[in-house]
Amino acid sequence: MLGDIALLLVGAVLVNNFVLVQFLGLCPFMGV
Repeated sequence: MLGDIALLLVGAVLVNNFVLVQFLGLCPFMGV
């Protein structure tokens, strides 16, 4: 149970970091 929660937490952090990197990578092209 605790392992599943930890895995979900790590997965969420990785996904959020990936989305953040993609967003920051697109910013210059969008002129933001």
